Amino acid sequence: MVYDRLAKPPLPVVLAAAAQHMVLMAVTLVFPLLVAQAAGADASMQGHYMQLCMLAMGVATLIQAWGGRLFGRTDMGSGFLLPAVFAAAYLPPALQAARLGGLEAVAGLTIAAGLSQIVLSRLIGRLRPYLSIEIVGLVVFMIGIILGIVAFKLMTGIGQPQPLEARGTGTAVLGLAVMVGLSVWGGARIRNLAVLIGLVVGTMAYFGTSRVMGLPLVDATAPFEVIRWPLVVPDFEATALPGFLVGALPAPSGPSATSLPARRPGIAIGSGRTIRTLKPVSSPTASAACWPG
Repeated sequence: MVYDRLAKPPLPVVLAAAAQHMVLMAVTLVFPLLVAQAAGADASMQGHYMQLCMLAMGVATLIQAWGGRLFGRTDMGSGFLLPAVFAAAYLPPALQAARLGGLEAVAGLTIAAGLSQIVLSRLIGRLRPYLSIEIVGLVVFMIGIILGIVAFKLMTGIGQPQPLEARGTGTAVLGLAVMVGLSVWGGARIRNLAVLIGLVVGTMAYFGTSRVMGLPLVDATAPFEVIRWPLVVPDFEATALPGFLVGALPAPSGPSATSLPARRPGIAIGSGRTIRTLKPVSSPTASAACWPG
């Protein structure tokens, strides 16, 4: 099926795609949580931090989906529902900045990365001959390696008091196995929902294991608090700045949803009965507000 941005796909297609995007957005919230923990933030600060992160993701997604003029002057967004997620390319330098200068340094360097990405987006047409597909491919490959390392540590519980816990590691491996199995052997429609189904299976297995073992679902629940911003005053840690600037390169130069081959702007390409949805966008420009600056 082929849908342009003004089309109205069937309700089941819309609900399934929206649910999968929401789950993928929620998964990337582990990045700012790891950064807050690396900075030594207490439970209260982590709660406020995650509030701002979720708010920034929602606002950035709405701006991207606007696809029109803002106040009758400036064009904003592509008009597609491209959920904003947190970029893995910024995780290593963000962790380094958090350890060196706390959340203040992370806030300042994220602002610097966002401004750099805005500038690069205006120059990418002229810089593209110098950014070969091999360089972009290497960057995307390294991002995959970063995600793999983070996922492996979370799944195996490295650094936790009880590594290789059946409730955590076992259910995570089960969810991953479901995703891989459906992606390889599933039908065309099932493959599009492999990530969502795997996450649901892993989550339900975690709940079931917790109930059987008589363990609480969460270690502690944070009280409801009003969103507070700013949390800290931004600072700039010069030693971590190169990593943030390098992380700004993949977003404007790498493959993105807007670079899909299409006969005219605003088309999502599909073949037969398979629907190819647009991938989430990872951009510090849109999500910089989540950092406590």
